[in-house]
Amino acid sequence: MVSAAFGASTPALAVEAERLLWVRSWARWLLPPEGAEWIETPTVDPRPGGRIAIAVRQQGLEYRLSAVFAEIAAPDRLAFRWSWGADFPYGGPGDTEAIVEFHPDGTGTRAVLRQRGFTDPALSEAHARGWKRCFDGIERLLAETEG
Repeated sequence: MVSAAFGASTPALAVEAERLLWVRSWARWLLPPEGAEWIETPTVDPRPGGRIAIAVRQQGLEYRLSAVFAEIAAPDRLAFRWSWGADFPYGGPGDTEAIVEFHPDGTGTRAVLRQRGFTDPALSEAHARGWKRCFDGIERLLAETEG
C-alpha cells in the first residue's frame, strides 16, 4: 500500500507507504540494488551522518536524490533527511524528513515508510509513486536472492 496522505481540507503534503516483505528485510534498505534498469547503483554510507546518493532514470529523464541518515536503529528503524535538486522533474530543489520502521510479521517484515514536509501536493504524489517503485524493486530483489 502506498498513498499520499490527505486531510479533510488540506492537500497531500505527506507520504505513507507500507509493504509486507517475506523476509527479515530491514538491511535491504542499506544494500544497493544491482541490475535495476531504472536506478544506478547508489552510493551508501550506512551510519548516522552517512549519506546515500541515487541517480534515477525514468521516461527519458535522469535526476538525483540523496539522503543523510539521522538514525539507524537496527533492525527496527531508519530515519533520514531526503533531498532532491532542481533537476527533479516534479519540482525542486526540496527536502523532507523520512522514517522507515520495520515490524516482524509472521515470517516476514512489515516495512512502514512515512515522509513529511512537502510543500506541494504534486511533490508528495511523485514521491508516493517513487516509493511504490522502490518497494516493488525490493520485493523483486528479495524474490531473486532469498526465494
